[in-house]
Amino acid sequence: MEGHKMKIKRIILTMLIIAGVLLTGCGSKKPQTARLELPANPTTGYEWQVVQDKELFDLDSEYMEDKKDEEMVGAGGTQIFTLKPKEAGETNITFSYVRPWEEGVEPDSEVSYQVEVSKDMQIKVLSSNGSLPGDIDNLPELPDMEIE
Repeated sequence: MEGHKMKIKRIILTMLIIAGVLLTGCGSKKPQTARLELPANPTTGYEWQVVQDKELFDLDSEYMEDKKDEEMVGAGGTQIFTLKPKEAGETNITFSYVRPWEEGVEPDSEVSYQVEVSKDMQIKVLSSNGSLPGDIDNLPELPDMEIE
C-alpha cells in the first residue's frame, strides 16, 4: 500500500512539473520592435542621423517617397526606422536632421525618446521630446514610436 501511495505522489509531482513548464512557456512574450516614421527629403542634403546604444538595439532604416508627389522632382518622403532590442536596459535615442558635411551646425530638427527594454524584450517609451521640420504656422506633431 505504501508503494502505491509513493507511485501516485510521483505521478502527481510529474504532472505539476509538466504543467508548470507549459504555463511558463505559454507566458513568454514575443520580442517587440519599435518603429518610427519621420518626414525627410534627401534632395535637400538633410538626413536623419541616429545616436543610440548599439548594444541595446539593432537599427534598420529605409526611405519611402510620398506616392502623391512621386512625379515632382525633389519631393519629400518618410524615413522609417525599425529598432529591434538585443538586450534589456534603458537608453535615450536621438534622431537629428542634419546635413552631415556641416560640422558644428545645430540640427534643423531633433527628436529624442527615452526607451526601456525589459528582460523579455518588451519595449516601453518612457518619454519623448523635440521638434520636426516645418514652418512656424504648420509645425507637425511629434510622432509616437509604434511598438509591435
